[in-house]
Amino acid sequence: MHEVSPRAADGGSVADSGATQPESEALHSDVVWELQLRPNGAINVISSRLLITAGALLLIAIHTVATVLRLRDAWWWQDDFNILGQAAGQPFGLDLLLRAYNGHLQPATWLMAWAVTHVSPPYAWWMAAAVQTILVVATDLACYVLLRRLFGARPAILVPLAAFCASAITLTATLWWAAALQWLPVSLSLALALLCHVNYLDGGRRRSAVGAVAAVAGGLFCFEKALTVLPVLVLFSLLYLTPGPWWKRPLVALRRTPVYWAAQVALGFGWLLLYRAQVTGAPTPSTSFGDAVELGRQLVLYTVIPGILGGPIDWFGPAGSIVSWPAPPAAIRNLTWAVAAVVLLGSLALRRGAWRAWLILGLYVGLTVILVAQTRGAVFGPTIGRDLRYSTDLALLTPLCAALAWLPLRLRQTPARPEKQNEQVDAEQDAHQRDTDVVRVWTNQRPGILIAGALAVVLVTAGGLISGARFMTMWQTNPAETYVNHLRDGLAQGTPVTLFDQRVPPHVMIPEFGKAAQLSWITRPLDRRPRFVTSAADVQMVDDTGQIRPAKVEGVGSELNRPICGRRHVTVPLTSSVLAWAWIAQISYTSTNPTPAVVSLDTGTARIALEPGEHEIFAAIIGGGASVTVTGMDANARVCVSRVVIGNLAPR
Repeated sequence: MHEVSPRAADGGSVADSGATQPESEALHSDVVWELQLRPNGAINVISSRLLITAGALLLIAIHTVATVLRLRDAWWWQDDFNILGQAAGQPFGLDLLLRAYNGHLQPATWLMAWAVTHVSPPYAWWMAAAVQTILVVATDLACYVLLRRLFGARPAILVPLAAFCASAITLTATLWWAAALQWLPVSLSLALALLCHVNYLDGGRRRSAVGAVAAVAGGLFCFEKALTVLPVLVLFSLLYLTPGPWWKRPLVALRRTPVYWAAQVALGFGWLLLYRAQVTGAPTPSTSFGDAVELGRQLVLYTVIPGILGGPIDWFGPAGSIVSWPAPPAAIRNLTWAVAAVVLLGSLALRRGAWRAWLILGLYVGLTVILVAQTRGAVFGPTIGRDLRYSTDLALLTPLCAALAWLPLRLRQTPARPEKQNEQVDAEQDAHQRDTDVVRVWTNQRPGILIAGALAVVLVTAGGLISGARFMTMWQTNPAETYVNHLRDGLAQGTPVTLFDQRVPPHVMIPEFGKAAQLSWITRPLDRRPRFVTSAADVQMVDDTGQIRPAKVEGVGSELNRPICGRRHVTVPLTSSVLAWAWIAQISYTSTNPTPAVVSLDTGTARIALEPGEHEIFAAIIGGGASVTVTGMDANARVCVSRVVIGNLAPR
């Protein structure tokens, strides 16, 4: 039989005093218990690793299944239609990929939008859902590999992994396509860049350096927020991977790997220059200091902390919107705040180097708050701090920094010496060195700690699933899918459809999108599109459910005892004046001959064509006034107008 030594795998002693092991005892095993190498010892090492890997894969599998089920009930919404409509009318090229959108540079979004509108069937949600699922799974796996690389295959890494996989913070970025193509790649970029960064600086090869630069570049290809990955890499290097006095560490880090840092800096500044060249527009109004502080308070206390620890359980959303913002009940809120305080203060009290992890997280949160406050705070107010999108990357960084604050790092060499990457490193140099900042406590209570950790994983995962299920009660009621499906089915009947352009309902696109909130924009990606006109003898309209129906005009009319006739000029009084606006005029008339004509409403005019006989004609006109005038007819055409209505289209 093999024997198990009562020594922790991180090199700690089980003594109540918490004394550390001598410096000469290097850490050679990454399992929970250091095994005395008897005949069956290697089998137990492998079994421990497999169990931890199995636990991690189970968490990732649960997250994957939940993501698939959630995306099954999600669909395109708001900004999605704007982006897809722009891509539908554009050829593929740099002009499309480098197009600015709402202050963002997002080539990956335009690439995906072009594929959806030119390759797949119109509005094929399955393609978006597949890409978003791949991003979620890839980020989960990258997070696990990063945790294992930093801390070894110890059960403790399952706690931060569960906190990330179950986090409610990533829900909006997972389900809303326009947000997913921006924010999910930032988290993936952060995990991969930090993994390759550590591998390279901790005695790795040049390919790890290339991987780190490529990970940042991939994030920037999706969203400019990936620039914030670079400060994380710098801070991690200075705080964990560079020896010497603090004031010398920047110079030491630069001297050790100058080409690597030059590449990262060139990438960052190059992308900033490209961003400034492509993204132009009116300056964003500034946010007051007080509003920025309140924004940060709501982001941290109501979004990040409950979202990381299984909450927020409950949600609220603006009227007419399917977007949900966290509204944790008082009990959940207070409980998660207490847990966060214990994690923070406990690490500072029990671990000498814990402040480094919280410094990284604190600076990153501060940077996030500043960016949100300057770009969105003045427009939406401090409550925008509860918008999950702007905290998506914190769902990964927060549990990672908590792990850094509590767990000992496994570094191959201290300090790292990448300049010897092509040399053979002997076994003693390659041994995993323990982190001497760790204060060993409670090691004689390891079974209880393992039980507590397992309970934390279960509770966080369960809370995340409950929060996600309640979140979906709003997202799965997205009325845009029904609207577009009805519209697509109506256009596919084969009969040509003639429509006046009209605003789509706010539950599809809010009016603030301007021309993108028009029906003509929504139908751009469709295979069969209607013919949009400004005048027609017969017209249809699309109702609020997306169904195509015969239309009439409802509004201000005329009360005529008999038709008003004329050859070149006919004026018809209305029962009341109408304000200057975009209206539809419905005119009932008879004409002796076919003739062009001009309909006038104050200063607004519309050209129409009149047919001989008794007919109706509809015309789009912008104007206002108390009468409608028909002019510009041929001299030999006598026109009689029997009825005029100025207003909006309504179903017959």
